[in-house]
Amino acid sequence: MSKKLSLKTHLVYAVALGVLVGSAVANRPLAQTVAPAKPVPQAPAIPQPAYAVPTPGVCLLSRDGAIGGSKAGQEATVHMQKLANDIATELSQQRQAIGQGTDTVQSVQQRAQAVGQLEQLRSAQLQRTKLLAEQQIAQALGAAVSPAVAAAKCAVVFERGNAYGWNPAMDITPLVIKELDRQLPVIQFTLAPSESVSRQ
Repeated sequence: MSKKLSLKTHLVYAVALGVLVGSAVANRPLAQTVAPAKPVPQAPAIPQPAYAVPTPGVCLLSRDGAIGGSKAGQEATVHMQKLANDIATELSQQRQAIGQGTDTVQSVQQRAQAVGQLEQLRSAQLQRTKLLAEQQIAQALGAAVSPAVAAAKCAVVFERGNAYGWNPAMDITPLVIKELDRQLPVIQFTLAPSESVSRQ
C-alpha cells in the first residue's frame, strides 16, 4: 500500500512540476524567448562633392530641361498625348467594325487593309504634328537664351547634360525657363492635315 501511495505521490509531483515549468516558460518576457532581430545594414552615404566657386563667364544649360520645364513644353506633351489617345480610339472603332453585318470575305480584307493604311497615315500625322510643335518651342527657346546669357554674363555656354557635376550658380536653365514662359506662355496646334504628310 505504501508503494502504491508513493507512486501516486510521484505522479502528482511530476504533473505539478510540469504545470509550473510550462507556466514559467509561458510567462517569460518575449525578449528571453525570441532572439532579437539583427539590424539591417545601412547603405553607406554617398559623399556630395563640394564644388568650387563659380567660374565667371562659364554657364551651363539643359536644353531638354528648359523645354520640359516650360509651360509650353508641358502643355505640348499633354496635347500630344490627347491626340494619340483620340487616334487610338478612332482606330479601335474602325477595327471593331470589320466583319460586322453581312460583309464578305473580300470586303473584310479590303476594310482591314484600309484600316492599316489609316493607321500608317495617322502615325505620320502625329510625327509631323510633334515636329511642328517642337519647332515652335525651339524658336522661342532661341529667343529666350539671349536674355538669360546676358543676365548671367556668360562668355560660354555648355550643355549641362555633358557635365558630371556643377556648381548650381553656373546653371542658367531656370533663367531660360522663366524667359521661355514669357516668350511662349501658351502653345496651340492641331493634328497635321493628311495633305501635309502625303506631300513628303
